[in-house]
Amino acid sequence: MKKRALLTISLLLLINISWSDTMESEASIEHTKTNDSLENHLQIIAASIDSLTRLDEEVGKENIDKVIILNKLSRAYVEREPLQAKIYADRGLKLAEELRFKEGISAAYDNLKFLFRSLGDYSKTLVYLNKSLGVKKELLKIYKHDDDPGRLWEAMQQIAKTYYEMGLFYEEHGEYREAHDYLFRSRSTESELLELIDNEKSSVSPEIRRQCILDAKRGYISCNNGIGTVYLKKGSALQENGDTAQTNLAYSTAAKIFSESLKISNEIGDKYGLVRLYNYIGLLHYSMGNLSRENGKTEQANSDYSAALENYFSSLDMSSESVNTDEIMDAYLNIGHVYHALNKFEDAVKYINKGLALAEESGHNVNMKIAYKALADVSTNIGDYKLVNKYNLLQSTINKTLAKEEMEKALSRLETKCNFENQERIRKENTEAEKVKKEKSEHRFRFLGEIGVLACILLFFAFVFIFTRATLPYNISRTLLFFTTFIIYLFIVNFIGPYAENVTGKEPVFEVAIYSVVAMMMFPLYLFFKSRIVRK
Repeated sequence: MKKRALLTISLLLLINISWSDTMESEASIEHTKTNDSLENHLQIIAASIDSLTRLDEEVGKENIDKVIILNKLSRAYVEREPLQAKIYADRGLKLAEELRFKEGISAAYDNLKFLFRSLGDYSKTLVYLNKSLGVKKELLKIYKHDDDPGRLWEAMQQIAKTYYEMGLFYEEHGEYREAHDYLFRSRSTESELLELIDNEKSSVSPEIRRQCILDAKRGYISCNNGIGTVYLKKGSALQENGDTAQTNLAYSTAAKIFSESLKISNEIGDKYGLVRLYNYIGLLHYSMGNLSRENGKTEQANSDYSAALENYFSSLDMSSESVNTDEIMDAYLNIGHVYHALNKFEDAVKYINKGLALAEESGHNVNMKIAYKALADVSTNIGDYKLVNKYNLLQSTINKTLAKEEMEKALSRLETKCNFENQERIRKENTEAEKVKKEKSEHRFRFLGEIGVLACILLFFAFVFIFTRATLPYNISRTLLFFTTFIIYLFIVNFIGPYAENVTGKEPVFEVAIYSVVAMMMFPLYLFFKSRIVRK
């Protein structure tokens, strides 16, 4: 029991590694990838293969150790060799199902989800997300019944993370209602986690309890920010359609949600979370300012823009403390956009250029494009059309670069997906062929055994009535001899069948020729024994 618990914890830790980046990414629609170095990747594979080989060599070792190793191998191969990842995931899933090891089943589904997400097959990604969620819910029921707080915590945490990723999945595809639903479920699960740890005050140490509370609150903030971002995007879409009332409702809802997140982030001292939050809130006020300006409410627009600047500068200050280049770059560009909206063109150019410098230094083409467009817009307002042409030309060049990169990425992904599907098809065909061959071989040996027994029985009676001169009617003896010879012929034909196929290349004409030769060899034998029959 203790060994099983330790192995379960190991598996859950493996799953947690896969999910840590997703929870850090807040409401970003880009899926994060494992940043393991190639050396670490190869070490994981080598160690796992060694362990798997050792377990394969040991008799009776079909246990959860093997499931964990197979799942680890699958996860390691996902980005580099999709087919190998699929093979290991399928093996791990099959063995886990045989052992009824639900933690292993869940991990295998997660690996298949990662695999198809990396291939851009979003329908299958969603299928395995739902399958993984279903198994995690089953585990939750088991742990509740067993009254195991530690495992219960892990199961609830995994369910919250799965809900969260499903929310991001739907948000990415513009399905905001479903995104809101799953992000809300994730947030509710994080609230339940806080209640669970609060009810277990006496059974855990203060240090563990503090860490659990911190993890749950960070998860709650992530879900909250995801929901807030959904409302922000929904408001932006409504604004484009001219629905001012619903846009205001969406923005005000987002403001309440971000305000709650800000309060909790300050309570737990989550600086990285605060940096992102200030950016979200800044973007919200900037969007609200644009809406007010469209409706002719200049004073309200300026107030919203000022609030946006305040939050962006807060994000910039905290990013500078942690030397987070990406966040600093985003803050500069965002501040530049707000100053542009306020018609403070000199300040706008100053901060946009700061963001552009960091983008050029880091080779961040997307932000370079944003900066060039912003500078072109500012130059248009200033009336410096020479600069407008310059930045439009630079923007056009970057657009071509980005389009090329996107095309190469899409083609690479498509090629990988096509290769994977072809290899998977060939593997399935080979597997099916091997299965048919095995079944055919088993059937042949079973038939040989049955016909061999029958031949022995008939031979016994044939010898009795032929060589002992027993009194048996001639016609019956001859019939008995004929069937005995025929059954022996069938036995020989089935025995040499596979060899005949190899020699003839499965050509029917040549196979018939070989079997005819066997029949011709059997005929003299039949005549010999027939001549020994005593005619009555």
